[in-house]
Amino acid sequence: MSGIGHLIVITWLARHYLGLKDRITIRQFSRLGNFLWILVGVYLYLMVVEMLTGIYQGHHHETRVTDSLLKGEYAWPANS
Repeated sequence: MSGIGHLIVITWLARHYLGLKDRITIRQFSRLGNFLWILVGVYLYLMVVEMLTGIYQGHHHETRVTDSLLKGEYAWPANS
């Protein structure tokens, strides 16, 4: 995801500072943005699957790490 984000920024910089407005169109930014959203969805899916696997099928060490991430020391501030 960060690679696509960097590509969007570099493309904007090239468009703005190198005068490539006729070669780099808004449609290309739209496509890069859509691809970024697809990657965000895939990443979130993989994170949820990893958490569920760690909770239900994990070894006791993995279960402790997952519990720490969800409701322990490394949880979101709202859970603390």
